[in-house]
Amino acid sequence: MTTNAGFYTDWNLYANPFSAMPLEADRIGSDLLIGRDQQLKSILFRLKSASAAVCLDGPVGVGKTSLANVAAFRAESDYVHNNDPLFLPCKRAFQIKKDESPDKFQFRILTEIAQTLIEKAPIYRTAGRMDGKYGIEQWLNSPTFTSVNAQIAGIGFGKSTQLNEGAGFSESGFSRLITNWLEQIFPANQQGGVICVLDNLELLETSSTARKTIEHLRDTLFNIRGIRWVLCGANGIINSVVSSQRLVGHIGEPIAIPPLALQEAQIVFDSRQECFKDHTKGGEVYLPMHRDSFHKLYLTVNRNLRQTLSYSDEYCLNVAESG
Repeated sequence: MTTNAGFYTDWNLYANPFSAMPLEADRIGSDLLIGRDQQLKSILFRLKSASAAVCLDGPVGVGKTSLANVAAFRAESDYVHNNDPLFLPCKRAFQIKKDESPDKFQFRILTEIAQTLIEKAPIYRTAGRMDGKYGIEQWLNSPTFTSVNAQIAGIGFGKSTQLNEGAGFSESGFSRLITNWLEQIFPANQQGGVICVLDNLELLETSSTARKTIEHLRDTLFNIRGIRWVLCGANGIINSVVSSQRLVGHIGEPIAIPPLALQEAQIVFDSRQECFKDHTKGGEVYLPMHRDSFHKLYLTVNRNLRQTLSYSDEYCLNVAESG
């Protein structure tokens, strides 16, 4: 979880404890997720038991994206520690842009999946995936993949650049390359996949637009083996998508994500204060607000966790500026 430290370093914190950005698919994100044990259990069960997209339905700012990211991280950890099916969290969540063509959206998804496969290669190489004829070395050393790799990341450098979307590059078989790669790593649906989070479907504004968009994905990205989906939406968008007859079997029944209980908001405050404490410095953490204040603010903004964190950060900024 990357957060700008700024003035918080003067208060014995190594990062901003009130970042309103979604929790990331990593150990810190997992540790900071509070009060979602039952929903996590449901998401993981559905990911491991069925191929249909997992749907999360809840109010704006309730933490659906954080929950989806942490579920993806937990699924990967279950593979590493318990020999469960191999799941890999995609490097980032996606939003559908209203002015983006389906082809460009698919290209964007596959680009991020390629980034993920490059980064996670040691995991499935150790597991013996893609041995023999379809060995990982063959893919990484192929002229096509070398071209792709040079433009996406560069193995070991972690830098992202814009892919060339021209006709020449498309003809090089980028989409087919990544699709084949996924099929070799995940030869059956029961053997896992790269978990992609499709976020903020309510930004498409109307239920009919969201439904048509997801229906198009049914015939493209939803049919690529080795990609697993978690869809997040608010304002009834998810229920509208699920009601489409064309998506039966492709979309699971929504998992309701309610706001955190009031007492859990205090635990959120405590966990973030402790997580971001700078233990290399002596002394206690200073914050100009307490857990009770955070709890009251959470209640005031109708249990919207994102707004609570954002307003808390703004308050701290004002205190720091005033000296």
